[in-house]
Order: sequence, then structure tokens, then C-alpha cells
Amino acid sequence: MNKSIFVTATDTEVGKTFVSALIINKLVQNKLNPSYIKPIETGLGDDFIPIDYNFVKKINHSLSINEEESVPFRFKHPLSPLDSAVI
Repeated sequence: MNKSIFVTATDTEVGKTFVSALIINKLVQNKLNPSYIKPIETGLGDDFIPIDYNFVKKINHSLSINEEESVPFRFKHPLSPLDSAVI
């Protein structure tokens, strides 16, 4: 049976990615095979490299999901997802 943990907060830079990395690390230590999905990431600049995914992957080398599946929607500007998508 698949179970999910949804990490959310109402502001940026409050630790959602860090907490997600810690949770995934604990699950890996317990011999589970977790995934990390951040459906939308903004503020990536011209190269669109998913910063949060790469942080979580660095902490958890055995993360099995690739970055295209983990972060399907990426936007250049550091705005809300809707605003970043329409620029």
C-alpha cells in the first residue's frame, strides 16, 4: 500500500525542502524506497535546474525518481507559480 506525506508551508525559505530531505533520509534508513515530488519549482533562472530536487538527491543518494518526474513544471522567475508561468 502506498502512503504519502505532504509537506507544506505558507512562505518561502521556511524549511520545506530541508524537512522533506530529512523525512526521506529516515525512510531510506528504514529500508523503504521513497520518492520526492515537487510538482512546481520557480526561480530557477535560465538553466531551469531544479535546486530543491538536487538538494534532496544530494542528501539521499538512493532516491529512485529522476528530476523530470520529480519536478515536472519549472519556471525561470522567482514568483508564484501562476505569475511565473505567464511571464
